[in-house]
Amino acid sequence: MPGSLPACARRLSARGHSWNVGFALAVACLAVPAHAGSLSGYASATSVAALDTLGLHVSGTSPSLTLRCYRIGAARTLMLEVPGLVPENVPAPDSSWVKGCGWPTLYTLTVPADWPSGMYDAELDPDDSVPIAHVPFVVRGSATAPNPVLVLSAVNTYQAYNNFGTKSLYDFNSVGGRAARVTFDRPYLSRAGLGQPQFEQPFVRWYEGAGFTADYATDVDLALSPAILDGRRLLVVVGHNEYWSATMLDAVEAFADSTGNVAVLGGNTAFWATRYEAQGRTLVCYKSRNDPMWPDFPESTTVTWRDGTLGRPECRFFGVMYPYCGGTAADSLLFTRPYSWITDGLESNVGERFGRQTVGYEFDTYFNLVSPAGAIRLFETPIAGPGCAQVQASTYYERRPAFGVAGTGGGIFNAGTIQWSWGLASNEGGGAPDPRMQFLTANLLRGLSQRLALTADDTLVVRAALTGPSLTAQLPLTVTARAVEPDSGSFGTYALLDDGVWPDSLADDSVYTGLVPLPAATRLPLELTYDSPSRVLHTGVRRDYFWPSDTRRDGAFAWRFVDTLSVEPLVNGVPPGGPVGARLLAAPNPFRGTVRLSWEPGFEVRRVTIHDARGRRVAEVSCEQGATGATWDGRDLEGRSTRAGLYWARAEGPRGVRNVRVVRLR
Repeated sequence: MPGSLPACARRLSARGHSWNVGFALAVACLAVPAHAGSLSGYASATSVAALDTLGLHVSGTSPSLTLRCYRIGAARTLMLEVPGLVPENVPAPDSSWVKGCGWPTLYTLTVPADWPSGMYDAELDPDDSVPIAHVPFVVRGSATAPNPVLVLSAVNTYQAYNNFGTKSLYDFNSVGGRAARVTFDRPYLSRAGLGQPQFEQPFVRWYEGAGFTADYATDVDLALSPAILDGRRLLVVVGHNEYWSATMLDAVEAFADSTGNVAVLGGNTAFWATRYEAQGRTLVCYKSRNDPMWPDFPESTTVTWRDGTLGRPECRFFGVMYPYCGGTAADSLLFTRPYSWITDGLESNVGERFGRQTVGYEFDTYFNLVSPAGAIRLFETPIAGPGCAQVQASTYYERRPAFGVAGTGGGIFNAGTIQWSWGLASNEGGGAPDPRMQFLTANLLRGLSQRLALTADDTLVVRAALTGPSLTAQLPLTVTARAVEPDSGSFGTYALLDDGVWPDSLADDSVYTGLVPLPAATRLPLELTYDSPSRVLHTGVRRDYFWPSDTRRDGAFAWRFVDTLSVEPLVNGVPPGGPVGARLLAAPNPFRGTVRLSWEPGFEVRRVTIHDARGRRVAEVSCEQGATGATWDGRDLEGRSTRAGLYWARAEGPRGVRNVRVVRLR
């Protein structure tokens, strides 16, 4: 153990802040020798699919043991029992924190087809007086029939804090300074091999006990196979998930940009940037620019995501992030603002405290200049931290794709505290179930596990302002509303008139209004398409997307902000200056299988390329001479299927370049 217990309980410098002393004492007790000749083990992978095999590597002095595999759900369910297994006693080698233990396989588990996805515990029960040991793993769901909800287990963070072999990614429980690399090929020292289940398991017990279902996966799954998000509606991140690779962050941002929803029921999410080696079995995090990737490969440097090297502060996407000072707490949540369907039924509880010990041990703060401006802060809990005061915040906002372009996107909730689950179910940390938190969390997850929808009949007031050189008063104009969801259909086409509902703010009677009825359960977002008779030409048919955040509410109506539409008169059926060629169109958009890109005759497109949200070319689309369209099948330059998310199609020709944003759905 590195130093005495009082020394471990002093100020810890893992991230340059003071830790909760109680937590410091707890982790100090975990710093035992690498292998004390008792019993411990690890799995050959952090997760496994049904019908695949998983190796359980065990070392110990017991003459024999019984293996019991339990699934962690509303109850602890025994799935397998194998008695009479005889472990070998193999010491851990030097530098096992990075080299791995290399222990023999005690048992090879072939996962039965009927084992449901979930969090599992392989319990090693020795036949002598040696304490029971545990080996956690996850069983993933079916790739062909994914559950709409995916719950992520934070094994990166488990491993970062694990000091088996005398080193972790932290100085406070490492001998001779922290490691820059740690391996999954070693047991977890904490909680007899379970790692850090104290934040995830209370959530799972409550969630499944309340009748919800989900598929489960780990950080490593998301990092190595981002397609695990395909077919999902909701990603749930629970507890303490601090270490994120670039592929994890990119995948989740693309998921949200393509209508996926994210619920973070935790805190300090995505603080450290990481990467993997050894096919995902080694976690790398230098925590400084001493990383050999710097400066030639800054995007792979393992510093904080908010560091200028990476320039991706967590709150820009997740809404809130770990504060710069303070950061430890043990408090309850202060409910400060109700919001629509999430807190529906709790309006009378504003100003009350929710959940004993639910703020802590680390919490997140809203940053005015970086967090999404439209994020709604449902909970704001003042915390007196060391050196400065902070405010814990829980936020919800609806995601917009990159470049500030309005379009499809998902809802993102961030609890902003690691111990949120301690208000949902019984736990070891002193929290207690709070019916109000259970009610709110059920509302949240029930809503985010499907496409966002209206909760009651409503009416949308659409406002459009026409601009152009020769506008005619009382020009007929229509709007068609349809749900972006492909199987939801159209609500119909409605007339927009200068009917005096809104005072004109522009000349020539150019502000138009119309009423669009929206029945309850209407899926959001809506696509609004404007049109007019053939004697008027838009600079391209205007398609826009409507989210609740695009409106202000007044009585029974949702008032749409003004859309500005440019129009030009036709001269003998032809727009001024000849064929338009000024608009690259994509349909369907969003799309799942293929998208058709089209342009006006005479534009003479010579090359069509597809770029990701960062501008990197990912595909090139064949285009015949004289054609007025081309099709992209969603594959990249290597013929692989691209992930869901935001892309740009770019058409080049002698008359210039045209771009259109396309969103690929799962």
